[in-house]
Amino acid sequence: MRTPVWFAAAAALFCLGACAPRTISPGFPNPSRQIPPEEAVEDCFTLLEGESVHYSFQTGDPVNFDLHYHEGSATHYPVRMDRATHDTGTFVAPKRGRYCLSWANSFYAPVGLTFQREIRPRAVP
Repeated sequence: MRTPVWFAAAAALFCLGACAPRTISPGFPNPSRQIPPEEAVEDCFTLLEGESVHYSFQTGDPVNFDLHYHEGSATHYPVRMDRATHDTGTFVAPKRGRYCLSWANSFYAPVGLTFQREIRPRAVP
């Protein structure tokens, strides 16, 4: 049995939308911002099992950075860096859930932060 041409075209168009990486706007309007003194900012998003988030950031002064998620009353920190001024990485979600990138400023003055993130679909073997 031959596959109708229209069906093959529709499947290809679906894959273009579903298989392409999702570049997601950060949780606040501008990915360049100031972290207030002695405060933290977070950017949270949902990942499906096997999806990944690719992130990069730079700050004007050292901050405490982490990628974390909650499971019941426990908080898991698969990525954690103290006194970081930059990083680039990719994290693959072990399960569907809400994940957060977080930057904490321990200084008495604001710290500049610029970051990007991209959610990528699960790798197909």
